[in-house]
Amino acid sequence: MKRLAALSLLLFLAPACDDPPSDPRLTVVAYVDNEPVYLSELQQYFESNLVADDTNDDLPPGTMDKIKSRLFDALIEERMFYGEAQRREIQVSDLEIATYLDLGAGESPDDTDDRTWRELEARQRLMVQKLQEQVVRAQPAPTDDEVASYTEQHREQLLPSQPLELRALQLRSMKEAERVHREIRRKRMTFNEAALAYEPSPGQALPQRMSWDSLSDELREALEKLKPGQVSQPIELHGSIYLFQVGKWMADPADEDAELIQRARQELESLRRREALDHLLGELRERSNLRIKSGNLSFRYAPI
Repeated sequence: MKRLAALSLLLFLAPACDDPPSDPRLTVVAYVDNEPVYLSELQQYFESNLVADDTNDDLPPGTMDKIKSRLFDALIEERMFYGEAQRREIQVSDLEIATYLDLGAGESPDDTDDRTWRELEARQRLMVQKLQEQVVRAQPAPTDDEVASYTEQHREQLLPSQPLELRALQLRSMKEAERVHREIRRKRMTFNEAALAYEPSPGQALPQRMSWDSLSDELREALEKLKPGQVSQPIELHGSIYLFQVGKWMADPADEDAELIQRARQELESLRRREALDHLLGELRERSNLRIKSGNLSFRYAPI
């Protein structure tokens, strides 16, 4: 999933196979709920999420292993969420899948095998998104007293100096980000529509109040000439790919109590969403009977 900042997994490493099958479609790299995860699936996941970059060859020893390990963790988490979505009988229509795939159509010649894989991936991702939305909607809204308390505790962080409102959409690859940016630039898709279709988890692309001084030099350079509503070129930060949209540039809002309270409420809601999903993931880990067959992986797995 597109949230590629992977959470910790309680992994039990299975003994390596002495002579694993050479066919990736038959090579099992993990079991989740006693269902196999094949090496071919992991390779396809890497292809979709790893940035193709010649500088990868210059990475320090073990760095690429760590990157692949976190992507492997993310795939396992996605499989856990997918299993729970199936247990809850969450449904995705063929029309929803077609719409999801059409958002990224026209990039390369299609073939039957690739189309079948992308349809399966789309169904799984949409089911996981619906599950997460279901969990998030079940959370109670923060009360006025909770918002007031949070406001007082985090006043300085909520209203930083030189603030701007910023939205960040994480994409799975540079290719996907370039495609989405092109669709937005051509006015075939809005940033909101892109967020609904591609955000790794509900609410990830909501507006965030940021301090200009807290941004990296690379990000400031990409954003400084953007007007409100405009979207940046794809940017790679810490191994992930993003599109950024500037909501508005704002003067110092130290005396704007209404703005302060609104920001506090948004942060509390975001924290509750994350806590709810983390709690569900913790429950799924406990009952998933997860087994990792590290000997069948094509890299050295590095647990968190």
